[in-house]
Amino acid sequence: MGRSVRWSSWWLIAVALAGCGPARNPGSFQGTVNGLTLDVKDSLFFVHPDRSGEPLLWLLMVDRPGLCEAMKTGHLLPKMNYFQAAMGETSSDPSALPTPGDFTAVYGSSSPSRYAAPSMNSTDEICSRGLPTFAAGGTVTVGDYKAQAGGSMTGTFDLTFAAGEQATGDFDAGFCDISPVVGGCQ
Repeated sequence: MGRSVRWSSWWLIAVALAGCGPARNPGSFQGTVNGLTLDVKDSLFFVHPDRSGEPLLWLLMVDRPGLCEAMKTGHLLPKMNYFQAAMGETSSDPSALPTPGDFTAVYGSSSPSRYAAPSMNSTDEICSRGLPTFAAGGTVTVGDYKAQAGGSMTGTFDLTFAAGEQATGDFDAGFCDISPVVGGCQ
């Protein structure tokens, strides 16, 4: 094999590996909520509007790998525990994405200008979801995010749930360009 062929081979391998990007630590979750724990194997975020059309940041942390790929085909994963948080910001520009910072967990009629709706839930063997357990207080803090291919969202959370249960953790969620409409089980 000639020298130029060897360099070409190494160049292709280097480009292929660079495309994989660095391995991410998807985050951590400490606590038990309504009997559910979460050993985080994957985390993702996406942008999807609320009922009024204002964009929300959606964070999902799960105990199974491959959720983004499943959701891209309109599916959920069976037998998974998951934490999710929808985060929004009341703004004079209803099309503006929320800015990084603290989002206050809302429960009931409370309505801060920067709000989050964190919850814990699970799916069964046919991907049916149970009733979510919503946080009653606390914050989700978004350090930074890029809602684009190859982007990520980092941050932390410190939450209290209705039964007095605590959940804390951090996330480094990869951007998943999806429509969050799911109808099947993978």
